[in-house]
Amino acid sequence: MTSDFYSKGEVPLEKGKTPETSCSSFEGNEEMLGSLTSSEKTTSTICWVSLEGEALALALAVLGLPVFPVNGQRKTPLVSGGFYDATTDEKSIRSWWAKWPDARVGYWTGAANLVVIDLDEKNGISGVYELDSRELDYQSLVSYRTPSGGSHCVFRARKGRPLKPATNYLGLRGVDIRAGGSYAIWYGGAPSSLNMLPEAPDWLYKDRGARTKATNYSDSSDATREPFAGDIDEWIDWLGDDVPWFSSNAIRNAISSQNHIGHGQLLKYVIRIHKCRLEGEDSLKPVFIELVDKFQRTTNNYDGWQNELEDIIRWVIGAEWTNNSEGVKA
Repeated sequence: MTSDFYSKGEVPLEKGKTPETSCSSFEGNEEMLGSLTSSEKTTSTICWVSLEGEALALALAVLGLPVFPVNGQRKTPLVSGGFYDATTDEKSIRSWWAKWPDARVGYWTGAANLVVIDLDEKNGISGVYELDSRELDYQSLVSYRTPSGGSHCVFRARKGRPLKPATNYLGLRGVDIRAGGSYAIWYGGAPSSLNMLPEAPDWLYKDRGARTKATNYSDSSDATREPFAGDIDEWIDWLGDDVPWFSSNAIRNAISSQNHIGHGQLLKYVIRIHKCRLEGEDSLKPVFIELVDKFQRTTNNYDGWQNELEDIIRWVIGAEWTNNSEGVKA
């Protein structure tokens, strides 16, 4: 590794090589710089050096990221200790890439004090849409594209606010979190600095307990929820037509995972939707519409599916819902 560093000594380059670089300035962009201090905002220009393999691993290590080699196809660590073997030690890094020259560069998010929002864009699922439709911030000064068309957005973890790794975080499809005891693969080039990373956005920490409460009605201590009174059409409107969020998203994901919706599944999901609405969630109408569509397409009751659906809704509306373990009085 040479002592000639790129951009004020923060990224190393190997002698005799001049990789491509690109720079972007975020000066004056308060949406991107809002969580930074005044001194951090002075480094609002990011330059990227096009590196890969060993050179990228060494550059990231200089920036303080503990790295390790990863099988690019399987996305699994090549070292016996997994991401726990991640290091910034130059000798170890050179030894690993001498053994696995084609390895991707993995990094331990928790040890680097980072949180990565991993946005998938595949199989009809868009993490970007999930966040954009709810006006949830995911922009970072440091982000890079993944081979599948998604992106990794990198943030500083908040002091005293640990996050754990999660898939479909808070019910958001295509939105995964890499933090704490987990790792991510660095697919981009080497940034000129990591000093200007913004803190992880507020929504990652907001109402983390509310999701559990909303999806488990029987555990709620509040037994004074206002019951629904009205007909079927009014009930459907009562469900609310906001974009599915938190527990309503969990129901939607469960419905999507079913290959067939019969009478039993229909009853179960209508009850879950009704309970969820009683707990204050007002985004259940889109979920109910998806349920009806799947029931109509997969039920064996080809001629009487609509009457079957209406009978179930009437029963659910007429039931006296409580917060006991059964959840309903017959």
